[in-house]
Amino acid sequence: MFACEPDGGDYHTSPDLLTYMTSIITHLPLLLNSSSPSPYAISNTAFNAKLAVTSAGGSVYPKHVDNPPGQSGGALDSRRLTVILYLNPTYSPKDGGELRLHLPSSSIVDIPPTTNMVFFWSDLVPHEVLPTKPNQKTNDANDRYALTIWLPTEDVTTLHDRESPFYGLPV
Repeated sequence: MFACEPDGGDYHTSPDLLTYMTSIITHLPLLLNSSSPSPYAISNTAFNAKLAVTSAGGSVYPKHVDNPPGQSGGALDSRRLTVILYLNPTYSPKDGGELRLHLPSSSIVDIPPTTNMVFFWSDLVPHEVLPTKPNQKTNDANDRYALTIWLPTEDVTTLHDRESPFYGLPV
């Protein structure tokens, strides 16, 4: 598994990624905050972003929440919304690498990395990435590319519903 954190210094090597990120960060908060007062208070500043590449042979992310309750490195983690943009035009279901969401209703949803975009609450939805698999006939594999953007909230009191069955799930 490989990961990098794209920022403005990467523009010459990945202009499209930075354009996608800027568009999401600029427009999505406006849509989510359109009701007044907004229950989400999503900021139009990025908390962070990561481009993750998982290769066949068992690359996974274990079950976690992106913004666990409590302090993160001494500073409050204000991530509220996780946005994943998949960049896998030739990926097929046999390649694996699904995003598994563990929903409050106790149901599990597996989302293939061919879905264009996925959104979920960073502090309330545990998730994991299932293993990517090589092609059984050719032993070749498609790498799985996922650009994750975290949008923070401007009101940290909206984070970490103590009534959630997932409250207290470790990182």
